[in-house]
Amino acid sequence: MRREIWEITAPTVNEAKARARELFNGNEGGDIHFVVLDGGSGNQGYSSIRRPARVRAEWRAEGFGRVEREWPESIPAPPPEPQHDEVKRMIPTQRRSEGRSFPKPELVLTETPPAPKVTQLGIEPSHARPREEYHPTPEDDRLVEEVVEELLTALGIPCEARYEHADYQRIFIAVGEKDAGSLIGRHGAGVDALEHLLGRMISQRCGSHVPVQVDVNDYRAREEERLREDAREAAEEARRTGDEIHFDPMNPRERRIVHLAVQDIPGIETYTVGEGRHRHVVMVYAEDGGENKSQETK
Repeated sequence: MRREIWEITAPTVNEAKARARELFNGNEGGDIHFVVLDGGSGNQGYSSIRRPARVRAEWRAEGFGRVEREWPESIPAPPPEPQHDEVKRMIPTQRRSEGRSFPKPELVLTETPPAPKVTQLGIEPSHARPREEYHPTPEDDRLVEEVVEELLTALGIPCEARYEHADYQRIFIAVGEKDAGSLIGRHGAGVDALEHLLGRMISQRCGSHVPVQVDVNDYRAREEERLREDAREAAEEARRTGDEIHFDPMNPRERRIVHLAVQDIPGIETYTVGEGRHRHVVMVYAEDGGENKSQETK
């Protein structure tokens, strides 16, 4: 048996079948079998974009031999796909049940303008603000150790704690590797919660506000060093390209680390922009090459 198979694309199924018959017109005898692969959109729908029909045509005849032909000029190649970058207007549709027309909204393509540069917003770079000095008393030291031991004992986690007293009551907690994950939490959320809880308990026990910093297995020390390294790399990129470098949203402590990490790099200025949880640091290179004085304000 001799066979020849073509896939025909046309605006409608009937036109595709007609083109297939014209294609096989020169074959001797045989029958043509059609399989509709895609009926197309025809004249349905409201968009001016139509989906063509696709039909597979198979010619079968008895005997042996090869069928050799070239694509005939009477069957043109499929038209190119329409472009979608132009504005299309939707025509009204009519509901048969009520006999009223409901216009479709227009499809309007708009281009979002680029955000203005931070240097064009009329804001000043972030500058350092004086910190309130904290001078712990021996009684404060005793109460801090007492509260930490009580809480960690209640948690049932074997650990050791050491303390440093500077502008904060710094508490460094060391636990086993098995308990470190649960106490540190995802992205340090556990350390943040532990610090908040200890700060409230210590301030209540001391009868006044006591600033507290907590670290578990040096997790925060490593994260702060990574953040300083990222800030120095961003400063180099800003100097090399002249582009503004936008950091991810950070809490006030992390933003302060970024500001302080680049404060001595000439020509680098940092800004704190955004509101709420979107507040972040923007780093720019000042063309005048002046000394940077940028730090966290809040």
